[in-house]
Amino acid sequence: MSLRARLLLLVVLATLVPAILLGIRFFANRAAEIDTALAQLSTTAGSITLDLGEKIQGTAQLHFGLARAVDLESTNRAECSTFLSAVREEYAQYTGILTILPNGKLFCDSLRTNRDLDLNDRHYFKKALVTHDTVALQPAVGRLTGISCFRSPIPPARRPEI
Repeated sequence: MSLRARLLLLVVLATLVPAILLGIRFFANRAAEIDTALAQLSTTAGSITLDLGEKIQGTAQLHFGLARAVDLESTNRAECSTFLSAVREEYAQYTGILTILPNGKLFCDSLRTNRDLDLNDRHYFKKALVTHDTVALQPAVGRLTGISCFRSPIPPARRPEI
């Protein structure tokens, strides 16, 4: 073997061996980072699930209590709105609480808007009229507040870093 061939082989080995070792290390670290990211994602998803479950349970309990509230049986729109406003102050996560008559018209609301509002075109309202089961809401922008009914379940301070 010539000197030139030996030098070329030495240069190739000197560069190839570290490149192979770096490649192996890269793929090992990559796999570990993917495992860590998956674990963090699973933890975050679990937290969101628990948080959302608690919110759904709390909302169901609030609806149960409101459905039996004597103050909502009032025929006085202002008194009803005052009661709902006091309830909303205790439950700041809600943008507004409404009482809708069977004809789809707004009777009273926690924001005390005294506005006329018709929810006959909302799918969840139509479904609520014909079922005694829980009605799943669809994302919508509130007509009184202009705010989306669904917000991120994770407050900004708790959002995971991406």
